[in-house]
Amino acid sequence: MPHDCASDRTGRRRPSARGRGRAYARGLAARQRGLLNGTAMRSLFRLFVAFVCAVATYYFTYWFGGALLGIAGLPAWTAFVVAVLATVLVVRYVWRQTQTLHAGLATSVLLGALVTGAVAFSIGFFSPMIFTPGANQGPLLGIFITGPLGVIVGAVGGALYWSVRKRRGVATDDEPAA
Repeated sequence: MPHDCASDRTGRRRPSARGRGRAYARGLAARQRGLLNGTAMRSLFRLFVAFVCAVATYYFTYWFGGALLGIAGLPAWTAFVVAVLATVLVVRYVWRQTQTLHAGLATSVLLGALVTGAVAFSIGFFSPMIFTPGANQGPLLGIFITGPLGVIVGAVGGALYWSVRKRRGVATDDEPAA
């Protein structure tokens, strides 16, 4: 093995830190420990996205679904149970789908719709409560306008994201890279 190369744990060859200074060696060591390789940042991002989707799903399902269940004559506790169940399913889906960056068309569209719809719903639901607390119909903005528009915009954005990645030749779960 030449003196300017070393191998990592996987046996791949990489340039060694010899002759590049202590700062390079410290940076290389930090990346090898996982502090700067992005896994911590990706986990924080996944946690944030899952939390936003959880809050939006729970409130939307509880209030909108609860109103529909109330019209159907079901007990009030069913709205809570349905909201918790829907929240668990959405968070589980979002957590699993944000684990990998290789996604097919359906996954990209659904994930884009869920995340963007959740953010738009949260903004439309909570902003009127913060900025105009006396308005009694403030949360309806999130339920009927910003939430559905966010879902539509997110679905279109997810499809565009998938088509750009496919055009660049990035492999997806559905098909191999070109």
